Amino acid sequence: MVKGGRLKRELKKGPRGQAYYVEVVSMAYPERAFAIFGHLCIVVGCYLFAWGIYLLPSSSPTPVGILTRPLFWGLFSIFGGICALVHSRCRCVITRYTLKEKDPDCISSRDTRSDG
Repeated sequence: MVKGGRLKRELKKGPRGQAYYVEVVSMAYPERAFAIFGHLCIVVGCYLFAWGIYLLPSSSPTPVGILTRPLFWGLFSIFGGICALVHSRCRCVITRYTLKEKDPDCISSRDTRSDG
């Protein structure tokens, strides 16, 4: 048993037809997992942002120079972490996750939003 989640075994077929089992960990508390992931993204993003500010005087303002510097990826990670924190408490992500856990085919066959 995995702490905070469930451990399931799924039977898969290999490329040559051989059968094998795959251990799949599904989180019992996706809100907690999204919140922890969001906090980790923010911490890593702050580190990258500080490193990018340190390297800023020697950077070139070309598109490749911008995309390969840690300042860009630090901001990207900070905003991604904020997004993960916000969505760890919203109904849209958690409802889709719980529906997918109950019936993996339900997300692909119908949308959870109703227009009427």
